[in-house]
Amino acid sequence: WATQVGGRDRAVRALEDAGLPAGPVRAVRDVARTEPARSRGSFAQVPDPVLGTLTIVNTPFKMSYSRVGPERAAPALGADTEPVAHFLAHRSRKQNT
Repeated sequence: WATQVGGRDRAVRALEDAGLPAGPVRAVRDVARTEPARSRGSFAQVPDPVLGTLTIVNTPFKMSYSRVGPERAAPALGADTEPVAHFLAHRSRKQNT
């Protein structure tokens, strides 16, 4: 329907003109560029060794004296395999003794 009336913005305007509450549906990449999202800190930038700087969703809640939010990108696939396997093997040996 929106494409028939001339696009998202015209569709929203038509609905609002008819007295219906309406708003555009945006892609995450578009939301990250809005002033409200920037002013609320809704997105964080983190370094990634392969992709450079990534913009990702930030922690949705803030506490007065707590440092929250992502500090780095997720580890590469397999990056934690060795330490996790070591931990699990150690734990398994400990439980069997």
